[in-house]
Parts: sequence; C-alpha cells; structure tokens
Amino acid sequence: MISIYLSNVISIAEHEREVLSEMTKTEQKIISYYLENGGSAKSIAKALGVSERTVYKALYLFRRKLRERGIDTSKLYLRSTTEARSIHPNKSELRCEGKDLEEIISKRILPIILEQVRMVLHEELRKIFAKKKMLTDKSGFKINFEKVNEESLLSALSSLNRSIQELNRNILHLVSLLDKNDFLSEDNEIGTAPTAKALPSFIRGNPWIEVLRTKNSSSSIKY
Repeated sequence: MISIYLSNVISIAEHEREVLSEMTKTEQKIISYYLENGGSAKSIAKALGVSERTVYKALYLFRRKLRERGIDTSKLYLRSTTEARSIHPNKSELRCEGKDLEEIISKRILPIILEQVRMVLHEELRKIFAKKKMLTDKSGFKINFEKVNEESLLSALSSLNRSIQELNRNILHLVSLLDKNDFLSEDNEIGTAPTAKALPSFIRGNPWIEVLRTKNSSSSIKY
C-alpha cells in the first residue's frame, strides 16, 4: 500500500514540475510556496509581496494545466489561514507511515505467518514422532517440544530422509521392471494370472507408470 502511495506522489510531482516550467518566475514562487505551506491567498500574497489577484491567477492556471494532464486538482484550492498546511506529505510524515507499516507487519502479519509455519512443522513432526512413540499425549497427538531434545529431532529427520530415499529406490525398481517385462504392452491383459514378477492390475495400464518409464529412459533420478 505504501509503495503505491509513494508511486502516486512521485507521478504527481513530475507533472507539477512540468507545469511549473511553463509558468513565469512569479507564478512559480507562488505555487512552490503554496505546495510547501498551503494557506490563504492573503497570507501567500503577504509572504511573497504580490497581490492576492496574482495568487488566484497563478493557482487557477496551475490547476487547469494539471487537469489537462489528467491529475485530480480537488485538493489544490486555497484554504483559510487556520487551515494552512502543506498539501504534500513531508519526510517526517512518510517516516511515520513507514513505521506504522513496519508495526503492522511485525505485530499482525508476521505472527500469522509464524503460526502457519508452526502448524505445518507440528503436523510433520507429529507424524514422525508417532512412529517413534515420542508423543506425550497419545489421545490428542500433541508433541511436548520442551521434551524433544536435539538428538531425537535429528534422529527423526534422519528417518524421514531415509524414507524419501527408499521411495526413490522403489520408484527406480518399478520403472526397471516395466522396462524389462514390458507390462504396458497391449498383449498383456489385466486378467492374466500373476507371475512372481507380475505387477498388480491397477498398475498395468496406468498412464502415470508410462510417464515414469519415459522419464527414467531420458534421465535418472538422483537422491
């Protein structure tokens, strides 16, 4: 949000500089003073030593040229002296908005992200620890992380890694069987009596097995 806001401010500022370059030096002084300080025609005229009519004329010309460039000029109108204030955000205001954004991220968004990560990690560890009987609450399947030491955690992760490697080996073995026995040939009917090396019927004719076989013929799986 703040990036869009800053982008709009920069875009408007560029158009303002273009318009100012087309105006007289007196008009430029008036517009520059107004953009920095705001105020009424009387206060601007007094500060710059010009007539109020000149102030009105300069601001009218400035607004018209901006409208021709598609810029909203609804906020570029003279205010009373009590309402005098710069219409552009100064650096301190931008810093305040930046701090507000940082506070929103740190106090609202970050906790949500961390909670989601915690939940995913909790569930994955629960699955691993359940096999190793390391759950402290079997009824609710909750892990007491305070009692999980570094050694048990590394052991669980190592077990997970071995399971992944074993899965890779099984996939390679399955693909190898497909290549050697050609279980995907049209002559091999599902109803044929299974042999010692035969695969289950749900595998024979499965298009995903063909995908695995094709991929294996072009490149090997590394783990």
